[in-house]
Amino acid sequence: MHSWKSLFVLVLVFGGAVAAAMAGCTTDTSVPEEDASGGPPQADSAPPGDSTPPRDGAPPGDSALPADSSLPQADSSPVDAPQADARADAADAADAADASDAALTGPQRPGTPCGPVNRVLESPCGFCGKVTQVCLQGGFWGGVGACLGENTAPDRCLPGSPPTQEPCGLCGMRATTCQPNCTKALSACLGEPAGACSPGLREFTAAGCMPGELQERTCQPSCTWGPYGACAAPPFESFEAGVVPGDWTTGGNASWFTTTTTAFHGTRSLQSGTITHSQSTFARTVRPTGAGNICFYRSVSSEAGFDFLRFLVDGVQITSWSGIVPWAQFCQPVAAGNHTFEWQYTKDSSVNSGSDAAWIDYIQLP
Repeated sequence: MHSWKSLFVLVLVFGGAVAAAMAGCTTDTSVPEEDASGGPPQADSAPPGDSTPPRDGAPPGDSALPADSSLPQADSSPVDAPQADARADAADAADAADASDAALTGPQRPGTPCGPVNRVLESPCGFCGKVTQVCLQGGFWGGVGACLGENTAPDRCLPGSPPTQEPCGLCGMRATTCQPNCTKALSACLGEPAGACSPGLREFTAAGCMPGELQERTCQPSCTWGPYGACAAPPFESFEAGVVPGDWTTGGNASWFTTTTTAFHGTRSLQSGTITHSQSTFARTVRPTGAGNICFYRSVSSEAGFDFLRFLVDGVQITSWSGIVPWAQFCQPVAAGNHTFEWQYTKDSSVNSGSDAAWIDYIQLP
């Protein structure tokens, strides 16, 4: 009886194992449910056994999407932290140098700290010039260079100087202001009268006068003409007083002097100074004149062709005489204005002849 019960239990156990094995091999023949949209049922494309979980928002079974080459790819190379720090430090140093440049207003004392190395500092100097300094190895300022590019014009100025007034024309004034390039800007010339004349200038006219007479007028300090005076004989320079006039200058190796030895007008004339070989002597006067002729009488007694009486106007020789020359008049046209009239007696290196002298007398100015 017991053996049948044991056999029955073995049959049940064996049958359960077979049923379990057959269940693992059974094909799922169930019909999938229709898609909610009404379309045909979609097959699951994931291969059997693919257990990769889907990404957020991806349909189940979609384990990867193709890479989009148009999108920037992350740099997978490792970041060199020391190099990044060095670049950041260099940028910070450049920013600090730029900021400190604005604070530096002139040359720095050599030897004081600076940075970065090889930095060049430019500072203004003189009249619109510049000096440079270099930050040397070791981080300190070097010496200050020479001032370069400076404005050297005679009328240079310093920018920021207050405006000034200066004369212009004959009696006008104009304002000057200094430009950033150290040059002056000039305003128009103001305050000069129409028909202005040079103060002290004399002018003559024969209008309304008898023959041989002239009227004279003088330019006033205001650069306007004064009235004409009475008609009179032309003014002349005579040496009858026995002295050299106060507005004359004599010099060289000897001075001219008045003499009674010879004269054209009256009893006295002006004689050249007593000189010897390779020497000279002069008599000079500066006078305002009108437009016209300066006329004078002269006489010479010298070595012909070697020792000369010379006549100059404003430093330019007009003519000369040598040898035995009797009294005669010479005239030279001049423009209106201030003029320097000069007479020179010069000797060469040898030989004396005649009186070795020259004389002038009765000088008439226009």
